[in-house]
Amino acid sequence: MATKSVPKIFSKLGLIGLGAVSFLFFLYLTFPYQVLKESITSSLNKQTSVNIRIGELSSHFPIGVELDNLKISVPGQVKTLTVKHVVASVSLWRFFLGQLGLSFELESNNKKTLEVDLVFKLFSLINGVVAPSKISLESDGFEIDGYLDFALANIASGPGANPLLSGLLTQIQLVGNLVGSAELDLDMNSPTRSKGQMMLRLADGMLTINDPSLNIAPQKFSKFVLQSQMRDAKFEINNNSGFVTQEMNVDLDGYIDLKNNFEDSQLNVNLSVKLDKSLKQSLGLIVEIVMGGRDGQGKIRIVGPIVRPKTIKI
Repeated sequence: MATKSVPKIFSKLGLIGLGAVSFLFFLYLTFPYQVLKESITSSLNKQTSVNIRIGELSSHFPIGVELDNLKISVPGQVKTLTVKHVVASVSLWRFFLGQLGLSFELESNNKKTLEVDLVFKLFSLINGVVAPSKISLESDGFEIDGYLDFALANIASGPGANPLLSGLLTQIQLVGNLVGSAELDLDMNSPTRSKGQMMLRLADGMLTINDPSLNIAPQKFSKFVLQSQMRDAKFEINNNSGFVTQEMNVDLDGYIDLKNNFEDSQLNVNLSVKLDKSLKQSLGLIVEIVMGGRDGQGKIRIVGPIVRPKTIKI
């Protein structure tokens, strides 16, 4: 009797599975994505200070959405950021680990991708801690054209912007392909236990300042590297980090001393800039005023609490 009941059990399970698949397929075909798109756009526009428009929205198996021609703009700012294609999805298997996993995959015009994964602890979310416990990023040559320009223009028009630099920031255009990865394991209850590393570089990078009055030659990067690691209660910026063009040399190094109360974490970061030729003629004076130094060179140290840092000219 027991052996005869086994096929019946599998038969019933098969019918249940077929019904579930059929329902999901029906939902996939009939889901009102246009209504969902308008709802998402309206909600994001209300909750943030940016204007968001979605060209097309569709489903992504098993749980996710795909967005095409996503446009982001800030009121009062001329520049608009356009993202060609985005896939946002939720990880099913992380639910069984007591986690919420979100994945975002952005595609650029050169068909390369930037993948960002965020992991949240469900228990922390229930207790109101909306901070990821893990962040990972990987890029295989994602084209960053327009992304930094948009960010700099937003900074230039934001509160507390330096009037000496605001006009210049809106004229900067940076292109290139992002290569590398980053992975951070974060402990918000005890930041000193956090760990991770980052190694990012820009391939075929070019910096252009679109101001005819400055007469600055396009700057081609021979080096554009951001390298760091987090361990032993310190976020260390590797001294290999920096940017080099035919007329500019920027070096960056130092560390952040992490504290369990993150607001008490201490910055100790050195930034040095050296300009030459057309960059020196046009921007050397600004560097000397803002950073100190002379002859198109300047060096500052950023120190103090991470929430209230100060700069020292050195």
